[in-house]
Amino acid sequence: MALRATEQPIDTGTAAGKAFLDMLGVFAEFETNLRRERQLEGIQAAKARGVYKGRRPVIDPAELRRLRDEERLGPSAIARRLGIGRASVYRVLGGGSRCLSCCARERTRSSWLGVVAEPSSAGPHGR
Repeated sequence: MALRATEQPIDTGTAAGKAFLDMLGVFAEFETNLRRERQLEGIQAAKARGVYKGRRPVIDPAELRRLRDEERLGPSAIARRLGIGRASVYRVLGGGSRCLSCCARERTRSSWLGVVAEPSSAGPHGR
């Protein structure tokens, strides 16, 4: 299959057309890399001046722990209350690496709150 531009002298059915299109791609990538380098240089300069500090944290880990420990809320309720995703709750509280397909079935709400329940059958990860 070949590309033939009607307004430009590009025909990828020929070796010259393929080479021309490849060169256009190389120059586009080169421009993208230059733009990225300039952006990174600007960010480094701004950080050196103390201007660029990055995005402010949206989630307060202390508030998550307070909702879990004092109000005894589960991950879904915490996520709804704070307007964040449930996965973010698990990540902040250190439970983001659990296997959701098998190991999560074995965990109960009480085990998430700190009371360990014995699983009926351990998943392949031994949790």
